[in-house]
Amino acid sequence: MSKVVQRVPFALALLFLSVAFFQAQQATQDLDWPPTDELLRDVGLAQAILDGQGAADPHLPGEVRWHNPLVPSIVAVVSQLTHQPVPRTYAVLGPYLNLLGPIGLFLLVWLLSEQWTALITLIAYLFLANPQQTALHQASYSAWAWSWTVAQGWFFVTATAVIQTLRRQSWRWAVLCGVLMGLTLLTDAVPFLVSLTFFAVLTAFFAWRTTRRSERLS
Repeated sequence: MSKVVQRVPFALALLFLSVAFFQAQQATQDLDWPPTDELLRDVGLAQAILDGQGAADPHLPGEVRWHNPLVPSIVAVVSQLTHQPVPRTYAVLGPYLNLLGPIGLFLLVWLLSEQWTALITLIAYLFLANPQQTALHQASYSAWAWSWTVAQGWFFVTATAVIQTLRRQSWRWAVLCGVLMGLTLLTDAVPFLVSLTFFAVLTAFFAWRTTRRSERLS
């Protein structure tokens, strides 16, 4: 019976995540263009990647693209594989790319606390955001593939890997942590800087705690 009870939070998390995904997917499935200037800029970046223009900025002739390339690159690949126009791909791909956010947050809180706390956090993340604000201004699951909303997922997963790296002192976790930090940087710079700061602060704390334990034993 106890094992069944332990699985309830995960079943409920899957249910709530499915509800949020279904609503986002229903909102975007008939669209041919994404809704905001930021995404229209990213459409140009993805199209330039698809056209083989390398790092050239599609909006400023002769300039180098400055925006983080991971999400436009994913959109370009999906557009080519599905034979769909880049604007439509950008419009409909958001619900899928942003799934990593709530999943990563659930795993992070579960690691730091327990599964019921993780479930409550997930519900708040999915459904208790300010309805007067978009995901541009708050951390929440979004139907739109803004780079910073996609980067939330990478940040949560990276934070989880950072904690596991310091707890387990394993080079495998350290390598994974570095890879995830790189993917976060390729998605958006700000979550990467937060991840880097998080790693530095936790490393200093673990080192201080280890030193204090050594002093007590000596």
